[in-house]
Amino acid sequence: VGTAGETPYGTVDASMNFYKFADSTERVGERLGLVNGRIGPFEDFSIRGFDTNVAFSDLSVPGRSFRGVKLDAYAVNKDFKYTVFQGHDQAQFLFITPGIFDVQKTYIEGASATLFPEGDHQYTFNFARGYGDYRDNYLKDKVYSVETLQRYGDLRISAETGYDEDVVSSLVRTELNKDRHRLMLNLRDIDGDYVTIVGRPSNRGEAGGNLNYYFKGTDARVSSNLDIYRDRLLPN
Repeated sequence: VGTAGETPYGTVDASMNFYKFADSTERVGERLGLVNGRIGPFEDFSIRGFDTNVAFSDLSVPGRSFRGVKLDAYAVNKDFKYTVFQGHDQAQFLFITPGIFDVQKTYIEGASATLFPEGDHQYTFNFARGYGDYRDNYLKDKVYSVETLQRYGDLRISAETGYDEDVVSSLVRTELNKDRHRLMLNLRDIDGDYVTIVGRPSNRGEAGGNLNYYFKGTDARVSSNLDIYRDRLLPN
């Protein structure tokens, strides 16, 4: 069940999820959020509580559901944007009998800060930390990454370098859009031992590049993809 609507402080939405047994109904999840918030001098923020999710970048927090709180806000006339979050990582409820359930508790927290988030030249720093007795042993406790996004007319370039306290990995993505043509060149150098606080990144152990071309005509579409890389995890 859920509801949403405007308030003097922004747009509020809320919902609850239930699990139905033969003889009872148990509440297993809830969401609460304030979007486009404005409280006194504090404006241009969104805050979410209880069950929500967070995604920073491929090499820091690629995406995770958690139970806790997350704040997104702007500052300095929208030249600075930041996100902070903290909560219980992927709350999983194991029902034994109605009214009795077990939760394996692990926790994640982090912060992301971006300069000039609305402009063509952006710079971001990400930090995330995981802790708790039930975390998988292979996960890293901390991870850091820096990102940049650059736009030059029809050309878009983004890059990220991440550090998991042991090894470094990097990504570069370029995209050129011109009329009906799109050309993308993506480069990657992912160490085979690189791990974030929530899991291993895609293309682990690979160093190489991917070239993709796409054309959309009036009567036909053409797409091609060339991927050349060295696999250091499964050598070939």
